[in-house]
Amino acid sequence: MSISEMIYYKGERNSMERVGVTFTHGDYIDDCVVVKIDLLCDMREQYFVDGKSMRYRLTVDNILEILRFAQAEREKILAAYPIKTYEGWSESGVGNFGEYCKPGEQVDDALVDYFLNVVPPATFRSNLIQAGEPYSNEFDSETGKYRSTFMTFAVIDGVWRYCGVCFAGQTQNRETCQSRLDRAIKALEKAAG
Repeated sequence: MSISEMIYYKGERNSMERVGVTFTHGDYIDDCVVVKIDLLCDMREQYFVDGKSMRYRLTVDNILEILRFAQAEREKILAAYPIKTYEGWSESGVGNFGEYCKPGEQVDDALVDYFLNVVPPATFRSNLIQAGEPYSNEFDSETGKYRSTFMTFAVIDGVWRYCGVCFAGQTQNRETCQSRLDRAIKALEKAAG
């Protein structure tokens, strides 16, 4: 069984990110089967999808091919937003802000205001805003302890930029984890050898 065609469907308010897949068996081509990306990100074994006339057992290579395709399509969408905006985040179909906006990218005032107003900020200066709820706890090599991190926005070269998740009052990104999609692809690449 091989994949002959794929179509990407970005996430929407009421539906998850997904890929339509057309499978080929020799001369037989089955209609498109829709595979939810979030489900594949959690797979380590096998995954079955029901087609119009068959039930497919996806191989590690099939899952990897689908996830790489989704990642490439997602990157095309994100590249269309050189300045990250709240509207762009909604339109992109990427639910997690950390996957929509990477550290160093420019953001507009409305996006900064959104994070400023969700909860009272942890840090609020004219050139530095940190969202009020801790994002994660990361190890601080200077203190030898774990500390809370916060989504951080700072004015750099006259424009707002997303700095990542930083310790209170700082702008150095401390996040060590990758997106679910990136982690799934790396795990499958390792499994595929």
